[in-house]
Amino acid sequence: MARKSKRQKAIKRLNLSDHTLDINIRKCNYNKFSFSEIEDYVSELVGSRDYQYKAIKQIDNYFNQFLPRGKKKRVFENISGDLIPVDTSGMDKTGIRVSELERDRTAFLSEDYETEVGKANEFVLEYINELRGRPEDKQQLSLFKPEDFVDRKDEIIRTFVKGDTRPPYVVNTSKLKSPQNIVLVSHSPEKEFVFQLIDNSDYIASWIKSPDKNFYSIDYEYWKDGKDRVRRSFNPDFFIKINLDEYISRLESEGKQDHLEELKKLQDEGVETLIKVVEIKSDEEQDEATPAKEDYAKAHFERVNKKLCALNSADLDSRYRGDAKQFYTFDLLRTYQFQRWIEDLIKGKFFS
Repeated sequence: MARKSKRQKAIKRLNLSDHTLDINIRKCNYNKFSFSEIEDYVSELVGSRDYQYKAIKQIDNYFNQFLPRGKKKRVFENISGDLIPVDTSGMDKTGIRVSELERDRTAFLSEDYETEVGKANEFVLEYINELRGRPEDKQQLSLFKPEDFVDRKDEIIRTFVKGDTRPPYVVNTSKLKSPQNIVLVSHSPEKEFVFQLIDNSDYIASWIKSPDKNFYSIDYEYWKDGKDRVRRSFNPDFFIKINLDEYISRLESEGKQDHLEELKKLQDEGVETLIKVVEIKSDEEQDEATPAKEDYAKAHFERVNKKLCALNSADLDSRYRGDAKQFYTFDLLRTYQFQRWIEDLIKGKFFS
């Protein structure tokens, strides 16, 4: 009988816990919990233990089915705010390990790099030169295929280490139209796109490779697996600046008349600078977030253009007034689309 009494007390405590949970649910009217809200935290918590990650997600999905549907629904609304100038000189510094230059990372320098890169980077470049001059390192050169573009365009680009095939690459100063003292790109499609920017620099005033975070962030959202709403942000890869007057003059001198009318219309509206914002993806990339990035970025820059059109430059800090008459476009490009994008650039087709 004593055992039975203890068991009854245990059951009673469990019932009390269930009763308390039931009261909380009735009072609070919870919305269904989304695993995506803690996904990053769980990934960091379990590390490489994928089985634990899956187990936590399965538990979440199981208990979700018992939660009552909330009567209130959160609706995210994109509200346009004030224009805030973003200064490229304020970009966070980025860096890579030397060993990454032998994998899928690439660095571009101008021929004037000795006066541009600074002492710390100069020391690293000297180390690369010394390292790749060693006999044991030269034996590995057969593993690295030379870049076709570097071979074909040796009058404007070369490898940093003579006789080597690996980056860094040194580019004719007049062709590398970036204010960044070293341009770092993280994968092959970005490298191929930079080759195109170098080769067609006559149509471009300048460009930057944006860091992956903490520069120009665009919010977007999508439904993961068709059921979980996910909100994220991303930094587009490239910002490409085109002087509209110079662009039109070059097109006219080359007899390219097909798209001048729409460019001159922008000119008549007071636009002085075109900014082409580009996000790069590989041909194989199938991330379900990609279409959302493209849609939200296009909508974002449409709002920016409307704001700029209505802007009174006197409301801006005097440092930025000279750059206020801009017009933005956004393109999400895969590798197979590069050639078409460049063809449009050199014939003046600014709008898709």
